Amino acid sequence: MNGKGVSVIITHTDMDGIGSAAVYIRLRLRGKRYAVLFTEPDDLEYAVEEAWDLYGDSAERIVITDLSPSVASAERIGVMLRAFRDRGAEVEWYDHHVWDEEVLNMLSRTARIKIDRSLCATGVVASSSEHRDPFVNRLVSAICSIDLWRFHDPASPWLLRISKYRGDDLWRRLLLELLLSSQSVESIVEWGKPYVERLFNKELRLYNYYGKIVRIIRIDGVSLASVVKRHKEISTSQLAHYIISISSSDIALIINPAGPLSLRSGRCDVRLIALGMGGGGHRPAAGAYMNIPIIYRFLYRLGIEKPLHDYVLSKVAPVVKNTGCVRIDGIENIAKGL
Repeated sequence: MNGKGVSVIITHTDMDGIGSAAVYIRLRLRGKRYAVLFTEPDDLEYAVEEAWDLYGDSAERIVITDLSPSVASAERIGVMLRAFRDRGAEVEWYDHHVWDEEVLNMLSRTARIKIDRSLCATGVVASSSEHRDPFVNRLVSAICSIDLWRFHDPASPWLLRISKYRGDDLWRRLLLELLLSSQSVESIVEWGKPYVERLFNKELRLYNYYGKIVRIIRIDGVSLASVVKRHKEISTSQLAHYIISISSSDIALIINPAGPLSLRSGRCDVRLIALGMGGGGHRPAAGAYMNIPIIYRFLYRLGIEKPLHDYVLSKVAPVVKNTGCVRIDGIENIAKGL
């Protein structure tokens, strides 16, 4: 979409990213021109660069949602956002992740930034507008239930599975259009049920599989349940919720054999553990990346999983020991910028 007066939204690829973009459009851009770019956090600087290439001459507003910049990429992102601003575009940023304080101060000189760690990004966008409607309120409840790992809303598991049905931008845009045109979250759930039901039988088999192989260790009174995840058909959050529920553990560790580690907990601040491994995230849901030696990945490909699992636990356990289980509390809200 080219032309003068385009609002460009750059957002995350997950349900919260799709939802926050939809809420912004519903509340602020009805009848106006807009474009939406989906990206992963590690690729944010490239998404901003793409936005400049496509809309540098026509953007009147740049909106970033559900994405936090890394320290390494912040300066480059700031340069490109200033270029947009110098051409007359407004820059807005809505997030709920933990930011580096220096990065926040630097980017707030260019963008209006609102961070609320008590909400999902969809909720942060909604709370920034005076105009709300019942659909937006309902959507905020359902998505925050997913993204903050609370699972108190009955629509949440459905929306999560619908958003994961296909992992491409075509599916995300279809879901975005549904969020813009629908009058109830329940109607989207009904629309998506046939797709989700195709996955249920396989998902149940996978739960049974992981329930048999979950490993549980205790580290100075903290129980850690872990599995190596080898199936894309089940989401990390769903799997973590399941292994915690069957083991009554404090923390779930989901290991991707390629290196990404995901931590989940309803009790402990796993962000602190992730920070100890060079990662980050939210208090109930965080992650880090581990360089797993090639020998363990090679053995894993041969069907020998235990050495890789043992290696990861040998690195994670000391961090858990040093951090302990810090109870989840103490939420901060931040609003900064022009």
